[in-house]
Amino acid sequence: MRQLFPEVSLSLLLLTALWGHHYPVGVDLPQHAQLISILLKMNGEGPLEFERLYRLEPFTPYLLSYGATLLVAKVVGPLAAIKLLYTAAAAALWLGLRRWLAAIGGAPELAVLGLPAFFGFTHLWGFYSNCLALPLVFFYLVSVEKAVATPGWRATLALAGWGALLFFSHGITFGVCMIIAGLRALTVVRSRAASLTLGAHFLPLLLLVLTWLRSAPPASAGTKGAWFFTRDRLVTLLSGYFDPWPNAAWAAGTAAAIALFLAVARPKLNKHPAAWLAFLVPTTAFLVLPDTISATWLVATRLCVFVQVTALSLLAVRESTRPQLAWGAWAMAAVFLVVFNLRLAAFNDELHGLRALAARIPPQSDVFNLVPASDSRSRVFGRSMLGQVAAWVALEKDGFIDNDSAFYFQMPVRRRSRQFPEWFDFSLTQGDLPHATSVVRAHSPGALHVATEGTWHLFQRPPVMLGDLRVVRAAQEWGTLGINQSVTKLPLTIAGRTWPVGLGTHPRSLLRVRAVRALLLRGACGLDHGAAVHATARCLIWGDARRTVFDSGVMTRADEARPFEVSLREGEELVLEGVPEGPLDGTHLDWVFDPAP
Repeated sequence: MRQLFPEVSLSLLLLTALWGHHYPVGVDLPQHAQLISILLKMNGEGPLEFERLYRLEPFTPYLLSYGATLLVAKVVGPLAAIKLLYTAAAAALWLGLRRWLAAIGGAPELAVLGLPAFFGFTHLWGFYSNCLALPLVFFYLVSVEKAVATPGWRATLALAGWGALLFFSHGITFGVCMIIAGLRALTVVRSRAASLTLGAHFLPLLLLVLTWLRSAPPASAGTKGAWFFTRDRLVTLLSGYFDPWPNAAWAAGTAAAIALFLAVARPKLNKHPAAWLAFLVPTTAFLVLPDTISATWLVATRLCVFVQVTALSLLAVRESTRPQLAWGAWAMAAVFLVVFNLRLAAFNDELHGLRALAARIPPQSDVFNLVPASDSRSRVFGRSMLGQVAAWVALEKDGFIDNDSAFYFQMPVRRRSRQFPEWFDFSLTQGDLPHATSVVRAHSPGALHVATEGTWHLFQRPPVMLGDLRVVRAAQEWGTLGINQSVTKLPLTIAGRTWPVGLGTHPRSLLRVRAVRALLLRGACGLDHGAAVHATARCLIWGDARRTVFDSGVMTRADEARPFEVSLREGEELVLEGVPEGPLDGTHLDWVFDPAP
């Protein structure tokens, strides 16, 4: 029973960290969760706008993490799916690291110290795919050592399989592992069979990389931050267990804990070449690479996690102090997880007001995230940690949030080129109310304060009304929606006839409207008089259950307005879609209503 106590106690602490708190921590994690929710509902279960405003990019380094989460989310929902995948990844890291340390003559007892690294820097930043890829590193490296010991075609296939999983999990992780494996192949050059086994597995992986490079969009290669080892980067190496930003106090505490452990456990140095290669490759990259490569930020700094974990391989056991090493490693991991759980509880207390405000927001409402502009600092996890939590609200409400992260080329769910919704019904802020109010009014001058819960504040913009018809959402390719005027801010004019009431837009466009009372909506659509001569477009009206209630057919500027008539119940919504049938330039479209709805 005593032998099981360390594993059981750490397992309980691990499960509590992942399941004992409603919201997990992670700066970017809410946005990943919201994109997974959109991916889950792009099959017709969510708003039509999900399918029109986003597109799928299946050939991406994030495919495995998003795909696996999607399959689980179909059963339990996005948030629970993320927790399940995190649970599996943390357990797999523990197991894989233990196997690798045993394979290279390290101390398998130190595998429990992979847990603090797992919940450290990349987890705190919410680099979801990065976290899920971490355990695959060590199953891959175990396969490398098996290939060295027992070369052959089976070993080549196993290596290629683990390598492909890494490629579709996380690009940076994949690159680090390929360099480690390539250098490991050079250390066994005297064994022709081992060299061929290791070398052969790179061929299909190279083909994957070349295929992706041909299909991936061009990305900038700018740099951010200093090259080589800076003070902040070195501080992050130790403080990254507790803070996504450099923190001297946490770094000092971590250094003291490591020194105490080494003094008690007195491990010896592991001279196995695989250990040193696995440590030196990420360490060199961590020290000398810039932080921004191909539009991806924190490339070098996030490698601190690889340094933290692979450094464990440099330690081997002295039999005389094996018990001290094993119990010391358990104690360090247990203390970290206890502290992490306490901080997660306090973090969820911070978000209690957010959950209370979310209950006031109707389904499919859009939320503009002004938390970064007001105050995104968490009193528990430091600056930026609250910056994207508004995405949890958008996820729960099936609405949109101003998430520019969906433009990144790694994302399997990416925003299309058209404009996102022009306005957002609600704005969310955090911190001091007077300051939050000034931030909101600068963005949306007429917004009204709706409610405050704790340090969280909710604002709502005045409704855009056309009689008893409310415009809920507007997204279009060019310009801004014209209310009772064309997109060029002139009178609504179709085939020479002017209309006093309607909406002027520019396809591609999606306009969601809601009846505030039961009504018979009579109107028409057509190309505005100011449209280009060559302009052609089609008007579609979508009702409940993706039912097409109106299709204008292809229209030109010379065509008269095509009439429609739709009966609406109170609260019922329609989506007015403008579809270009030719060049986009000058394709100005009008939706007009007569009499006023």
